[in-house]
Amino acid sequence: MNKLDNCAWCDLSNEDKRYQLYETEFWSVFLSDEQDYIGRCILVLKRHCGSMSELTEDEWEELRRLVCKTETCLRTVLGATVFNWSCLMNSFYKDPEPDPHLHIHVRPRYGRPVTLNGRVYIDGEFGRHYAVNKSGTIPAEDREEVFTRLREWLYRNRFVRIFDSENISFVKLSEELVKDYLRMINDYENVGRFIGGNREVCTVESEIGWVRRKLKEKAVIFSMIEKKSGDFIGTVEIADITGGSGELGIAITAGKQDQGFGKEAVKAMTGYAIEELKLKKITLKVYPDNFRAIHVYKECGFREYGRTEKDIYMEYVPI
Repeated sequence: MNKLDNCAWCDLSNEDKRYQLYETEFWSVFLSDEQDYIGRCILVLKRHCGSMSELTEDEWEELRRLVCKTETCLRTVLGATVFNWSCLMNSFYKDPEPDPHLHIHVRPRYGRPVTLNGRVYIDGEFGRHYAVNKSGTIPAEDREEVFTRLREWLYRNRFVRIFDSENISFVKLSEELVKDYLRMINDYENVGRFIGGNREVCTVESEIGWVRRKLKEKAVIFSMIEKKSGDFIGTVEIADITGGSGELGIAITAGKQDQGFGKEAVKAMTGYAIEELKLKKITLKVYPDNFRAIHVYKECGFREYGRTEKDIYMEYVPI
């Protein structure tokens, strides 16, 4: 992250971060000190940058997703009706040598009262421009209530969901899950020996690099999260997509094996590949001694079409 000396946003203290709600690769979200509109937040770019025109494509795309997530959170948790977004940065230009740091305010607007700890807040300007000089002071316990409720929702919904099956949410890869990926992939006995057999121990740095590379490539690979508990289940991928065909790969972390997640994931991902990716055939390869996996694949409609000493080759072709 590019930093600038003497920039308040570049050098936040732990106290400054006290009300940080959420963080992505490029952006941080804070509950504003000013709660003139309940739930008012600030989105801050994590590198020093002076204008929206200087954002990279990746920063723009992440901002788009973050705007959607923030609005959904404020609407779900607090009942916001509409949102006033602003990127003004006028205060930076009070300095003789201004060097602004890009940040964006969102003021939720309410057609109905908001109740916090028995106190009722009414958006008296609803339907009109937000008031510029409106008092933003609310009791500390109410601000804490807003912060806690928003943060809890954002934590529960912190991943980018692609689709769901009955018990599994299929979400984009995330650096937040790197420890879970490492716990799974470095478990040679239960996982590693079935997905390549590499005994080399992966590191945090190598796994973060893998996540970023896959995201940049827009690879069709998802993390799987158990809907009931929020626990990490594993990863599933459709790789080598060409000529209407793709290769399925799946890994289930040890603590979630033998609970039906593998079968559900294979069926769901096969359906996604056919319906959304418009593939005509799904292939896979599996070690001959991975009996549980072979049984699951057969139950999901895969059939063997070839084998070598090292691998069994299977395919699924929809009828």
